Amino acid sequence: MNTAPLKSAFKGLNPQISEREWVFLEKCLLQKELKRKDCLFEAGQLQGYIGFINQGLVREYLIDKEGNEHTVWFFRENSFVTDYPSFIRNTPTKNTFRCLETCELILIPREAILESYEAFPAFERFGRLIAENVLIQLQDRIDDFHFLSAEERYLKYIQANPDLFQRISLTQLSSFLGIRRASLSRIRKYIS
Repeated sequence: MNTAPLKSAFKGLNPQISEREWVFLEKCLLQKELKRKDCLFEAGQLQGYIGFINQGLVREYLIDKEGNEHTVWFFRENSFVTDYPSFIRNTPTKNTFRCLETCELILIPREAILESYEAFPAFERFGRLIAENVLIQLQDRIDDFHFLSAEERYLKYIQANPDLFQRISLTQLSSFLGIRRASLSRIRKYIS
């Protein structure tokens, strides 16, 4: 199992994690490979772990009462994948996490995370930093919907994620941006 990207992500968030602390966590890690269209988490399921994507792309979405899918987030290589609020509360997620590509994941079991918080202050700090990052991402997304036009949201997204733009469908992108697909097509035509 290639844990180097995960270790780098941990160190990037919290450089204070020692080798001893990393070894403690590393022995608990699990590897999982999923095919395109496989689910990592299903709506209604408790998340017994946080995933880290070594390779691949995962889409988080929810299904409304009319059966329409609404994309919440895209997770790509070198990122953690979880419904973090549900993970923290230990409640079932309302969202589904489906692989858009073949994925190689490292799973960090919930018990290992809780044990590491108790055993090592650096991991507790790591948990706080993840929570802060999730909060910032969610607030940025809310702000984008309140303060940016559909065209501005589209431009911001493709500028920030030029590689991802080629890996997702227009339907998924329009859902994520809160734009009808026909409107997104008009925006793209107008811009080019």
